[in-house]
Amino acid sequence: RSPKTSDTNRESTVEDGIPLNGLGRDEEIPEEVREARLAHNESVCLLSTSSPHLSPMRGDYITVYRNHTNNNAPEKATMLSIWAKRDTRNHLIVYWVFSFVAIAIDEAFPLFCLSKEGGLGLTENEIGKLLSATGLIFALTQYHVYGWIVDKYGLSKSIHIGALLSTPLVLLIPFSLFFHIPQETDSTTDSNGTSNSSTLSWTAFLYLGILLSACRIFGLVFFSSITIATNRTVIPSHRGTMNGVSMLGGSCAKGLGPMFAGWLTASGISSGAFPPKIGSGVVFAVIGLCGSFTAAMTYTLLETNDDEELDSTINVENFHSFATVDGTKNEASPSTVA
Repeated sequence: RSPKTSDTNRESTVEDGIPLNGLGRDEEIPEEVREARLAHNESVCLLSTSSPHLSPMRGDYITVYRNHTNNNAPEKATMLSIWAKRDTRNHLIVYWVFSFVAIAIDEAFPLFCLSKEGGLGLTENEIGKLLSATGLIFALTQYHVYGWIVDKYGLSKSIHIGALLSTPLVLLIPFSLFFHIPQETDSTTDSNGTSNSSTLSWTAFLYLGILLSACRIFGLVFFSSITIATNRTVIPSHRGTMNGVSMLGGSCAKGLGPMFAGWLTASGISSGAFPPKIGSGVVFAVIGLCGSFTAAMTYTLLETNDDEELDSTINVENFHSFATVDGTKNEASPSTVA
């Protein structure tokens, strides 16, 4: 519907409800171009999942659009083609390395809690309470923390923040031994009357609960942001293959993580190469250094600026233009692409 403007403005901006957009007056626009533009504007207003049959004009536009883009259709994605893209490859490598470190932490920490010589010497009940408290804090805060970080710092910087404030923090786990004052229990003693376990002190409980919660919350910030960023490195038709490659590498990394954590814990605490308490520090120092290495990779490999976080890999010429009858291309504006 034409806006209620003066005749002068109406002639310069609108002709019978159709914006000229710099193409000249109404009589200068070919009828085919006018119909294609009207169909395009109508399609933008409709849901992408709506049927073309709801609007004959939209159906005509889709036919014209497909005929133009069929000749420029992207090649079918393969594992090799996904891996050949440098930006996509870098995101996948960072994701896989972080997954490896994260699962290693999840495996090493319970072993540290169970160890009577080099760890806290806790029972399964005490470990369950600690992890439950950590999960509760995580569930109540992760949504708000992630939303605030992304809104304030953007997607790229949220990846850096998540990597810096998650896995490197495990360096602080062995310090819980200084806060833990063993309180022997009467229910678990061996044949010689020696206590086999102890109750976790409240100071150590709060310390580990907050520390592990921070690791998990910022780990979620990293995983969520890196997933979004990786999907933005490929065109929509390639995202299924890319996510398949991502899950394949992530599964391999998560399979190797427990093996690495078990070997490292056995070598550090039980092998006798180090005193048990020192061995615990060595275990989490190695894992923490791996996490720090991953955080450094986010700065060296992932260099996308927040100002360029739109889908820069989508070829606008191929996916957001259509041919007019006279063979010229009508390029989509940035607002239409968005």
